[in-house]
Amino acid sequence: MSIIYGERIRLRAVEREDVKKFHEWVNDPDVTLGLALNLPLSMNDEERWFERASNRTPEERPLAIEMRAGEGWRLIGNCTFFNIDSVVH
Repeated sequence: MSIIYGERIRLRAVEREDVKKFHEWVNDPDVTLGLALNLPLSMNDEERWFERASNRTPEERPLAIEMRAGEGWRLIGNCTFFNIDSVVH
């Protein structure tokens, strides 16, 4: 999958090195407020999530969200899309 660019953000494939940041976020009460997550998750839990996500079909794998930061990019979140119709009508 190619990187999807916007003016100030981009979506790219999630990489193993992103898991550490995701682990930090999933254990932050401000991030998980309103989600069905109420118990802390270990790094092993997050690694297992990454492995399961990596085995999904390409259309259903999570994407990393990055914003432009100077000359580079900064990871700010992730998302997953389901049931995308990729055929242009």
